Amino acid sequence: MGRQIALAGVAAWLVLLAALFIHYQFGPFVMESKAPGCLLSLVKVSAVLLACAAFGLKLMGRGAASPSRCLSGLAAGLAVLALAGFAMGVLGILNPYTVYALVGIFMAVSRREVRAVLGAAKRAATGPLDGLEAAFAVLIAVAVTVGLINCLSPVTANDALVYHLNLPRIYSDHGGMVHLPFNVYANMPHYGEVIYAVLYSIAGETGVVLLYFAILVSASLAAGALVARAAPRVFGLLAAAAFLVQPLVLDHRVVANIDVLLAFVYLAAIGIIVEKEKRESALRSVIVVSALAGFMMGVKYMGIAPALSLLVLMPLLRREHVSPARIALGLAVAAAVFSPWPIRQALETGNPFYPMLEARFDGANWDDVQEEQLVAWQRSMGMGRSPAACLALPFNVSVRGRPGLNYRHFDGTISPVFLMLFPLALVRRRRTTTALALTAVALGAFWALTSQQLRFLLPALGLLAVSGALGLAETAAGGADRQGKTDGRGDARSRAWATFILLGVLFVEVAALAAPDQCGRPWLGDAVGERLRAALGLEPADRFLERTVQPYSLYRQADEVLPRGEGVFMIWENRAYHLGRPYLADSFFEASTVMRIVARAEDARDLRDTIEGLGYRYVLVNDLLGEIFARRYPPQDVARLRDFIQTYLEPLRSANKVTLYRLGGEPAR
Repeated sequence: MGRQIALAGVAAWLVLLAALFIHYQFGPFVMESKAPGCLLSLVKVSAVLLACAAFGLKLMGRGAASPSRCLSGLAAGLAVLALAGFAMGVLGILNPYTVYALVGIFMAVSRREVRAVLGAAKRAATGPLDGLEAAFAVLIAVAVTVGLINCLSPVTANDALVYHLNLPRIYSDHGGMVHLPFNVYANMPHYGEVIYAVLYSIAGETGVVLLYFAILVSASLAAGALVARAAPRVFGLLAAAAFLVQPLVLDHRVVANIDVLLAFVYLAAIGIIVEKEKRESALRSVIVVSALAGFMMGVKYMGIAPALSLLVLMPLLRREHVSPARIALGLAVAAAVFSPWPIRQALETGNPFYPMLEARFDGANWDDVQEEQLVAWQRSMGMGRSPAACLALPFNVSVRGRPGLNYRHFDGTISPVFLMLFPLALVRRRRTTTALALTAVALGAFWALTSQQLRFLLPALGLLAVSGALGLAETAAGGADRQGKTDGRGDARSRAWATFILLGVLFVEVAALAAPDQCGRPWLGDAVGERLRAALGLEPADRFLERTVQPYSLYRQADEVLPRGEGVFMIWENRAYHLGRPYLADSFFEASTVMRIVARAEDARDLRDTIEGLGYRYVLVNDLLGEIFARRYPPQDVARLRDFIQTYLEPLRSANKVTLYRLGGEPAR
């Protein structure tokens, strides 16, 4: 499998890059997007991916370099890259020289595997396409192109500007993982951002978003490769399309999000589990899968559920007795890979599980009130957690989901094609299909009972795509025995079913293009239309950011009036990626650190002295977001904050309802 997806993806990538290069060299406009450094960044990212895939294959031991195995090797290599990046960050030696040296070491110790990966990629990109497979390949190629346009245009996603890109920029600028005491995200597990920091140090923002794009495509490939092990390749293409061609992953608001990394590593680990191998390689596979489980827990706390499911699926799908010694070994390896984070958090905050369990550990710059606010906010997402609401979730997330920070509607939507595929996964006889489908249900139940933010569901959606495509293949082929073997007499039915599903996917995606966003516009079509101009440099990046990122204009003005290196205390604003200077801001306004500082102050004067004591002489206030979020807090705290702003702040610059002030020593009235 994989060859059609790889061919379509590479073709779309190269065509767009060629257009960017031609425009940059010969076009009538001044190129002010990422394109000038895009080709060089592409080379650097490709080298890192190749090195990681080859080194991961080396760790996995001997075996045929199939597309699925190469993807599993890539996941293992990225985990090693994250661990090495963490070590370099802690030691303060995260810089281009050490990164290039690390990539060189990966390639030097895995020279044979480098050739194997290149050979597998070459084989995967060749081969004939029949009509139905070509239709799926075109659909995937369109999705790949949309994703690439989103990545090549300037990043405007809130989460990326708050921490997914901001932390890597800070780490790269400082040459290591500096302690950021009031940044909650920087004090939680974030292996994904560590990998981004490694890429940022050699290729900047463009390198990071190209890496994100590669991981997104790799997750789709991993889903297709899992299906292609036991079904005709058209169903592998269906699984790849089901994962990739959906609003949740094509929305530009999720660019650089690390939930895609979780989904990819999860599918790659399952690929290792189901691989048929010699007995002497089984122990090595247990170690690699357990390491990937620990890596997933270190990507984010929500990775704990899929990580634990890997440890359950390992003996279940291998159909072999797992000794207590191997179970203990797997748990020990997973804990060892995850352990750098609780150790670092304990040393820097006093709470190894920061920001949770505050009543037990009393971590720095956080308290149990904020923890309760954070949990309440997470629990407020979605459409309820009653038994009836949970039963309605499959319909609600497919039909009633809304992107654009609409947390009551899951902050996203998925393709209804999963509603068509999932029942087929449950009624088939093949053990693997049923096990994967039930695991997806268990992950969905965990998601439903915790935070119903839809992007957290991506690992489960990958499993649904795989199990649904396998179930459809078995149904169309006339059934399969418990070893997954079919009678081979269902080819006509297979094509009929696949055609039906293809038409359903096409209809769903056309409907998604026309579906209105929260502003009443067709969200995907409108996003691609305006972002294509920015990606091609037809609109200067600064101008694009000024009209799409509210505080960007003021950030540029701040550079004109603030002394070099002067920090900013930010109120109701946290998208600090483009600020480029020290700052203190909320990680989330729903559990505001700034409002806790306000609540502890006796009056406006005490608040002024507290901010000055933290080392800040300049304050930035977003009045628009303040109108939205201030209502969540006690009126007396909000009044104290307003009194402080009116009394002790002198306005310097203002743009788009965002104002930069100087902190005065006496009342400014």
